[in-house]
Amino acid sequence: MYDNTLILFIGDNGYFHADRGLADKWYPYEQALRVPLIIRDPRLPAARRGATSEQLALNIDGAPTVIAAAGLSLPDVMQGQSLSPLYLADEPPAWRDEFFYEHPTITSRDRIPASQGVIRRDWKYVYWPEFEYEQPSI
Repeated sequence: MYDNTLILFIGDNGYFHADRGLADKWYPYEQALRVPLIIRDPRLPAARRGATSEQLALNIDGAPTVIAAAGLSLPDVMQGQSLSPLYLADEPPAWRDEFFYEHPTITSRDRIPASQGVIRRDWKYVYWPEFEYEQPSI
């Protein structure tokens, strides 16, 4: 069964542990955005196992990856993409270089305010709608 099973290990969002003077995992910064992802796919040749990729994978890519591995078509309503072409193809396909992020207000804007952003590897733009505040960063 192990040789026939696709395994995706995806961690939870990171905690700040007082970095930036923040706690928990609600904010659009690296500490909360980046999560571990390990894929064990029996279709991958042994010689290529253990490789890492710098491509931007999102949590919405998990289900499409499993669905595609099962040989099924992705429903049109799914926003994610199967990650398997990134590690199975001899030449990886063109891939996203940015994504949209948003988080709602929790309890009140003074506790956990809403945030939105466009995230790239080299920069991010964050907007705090309740404060009408823009925060570009590198």
